[in-house]
Amino acid sequence: KPGTDTALAMAMANVIVNEGLYDAPYVKQFTDFPFLVRTDNNKFLRESDVVSGGSADRFYVWNTATNKAVLAPGTWGDTNKTLDLGAISPALEGTYSVTTLAGAKQVTTVFALLKAKLSSYAPSAMAAETGVDAGLITSIAREFAATKPGRIIEGAGTNHYYHNDLINRAQILLVAGAPLREPIAQ
Repeated sequence: KPGTDTALAMAMANVIVNEGLYDAPYVKQFTDFPFLVRTDNNKFLRESDVVSGGSADRFYVWNTATNKAVLAPGTWGDTNKTLDLGAISPALEGTYSVTTLAGAKQVTTVFALLKAKLSSYAPSAMAAETGVDAGLITSIAREFAATKPGRIIEGAGTNHYYHNDLINRAQILLVAGAPLREPIAQ
């Protein structure tokens, strides 16, 4: 149905995330999915929350190797401009306790919040809205996740819809988990 591109993309993302069809190493390094979010205010955990005089532009991930929150490399306030994780092994899911300047705070990951949001976009729930059979949504999602590189080419059509930014973001979400694995021949 016209104008339901967001619902279709979110239903596809639901399948890709729930079936683990995303590229975990890629999303850990190149997206904000492992960033920690405070559950008390729904904002990123910032260095300024944890360290007196800390930057408001540096964010944390939960390092499963050390079982503690560590600063994410390459965020805006980081002087070392690299996304190389080095020895950091970011968690994508979980709830953790972090000691802040205001006391202990519970945090979770962007990915965990995304996964919870995607639960409302099951293919069976989106079939009626989109007019696309739930089985076909699931099949397309699996095929898209298996195709490398993941790519969506669209014209200006979706940009004529109200909230077209949400359509584009939903489509970007799909390609974030399906990156290029092989270099393009020059």
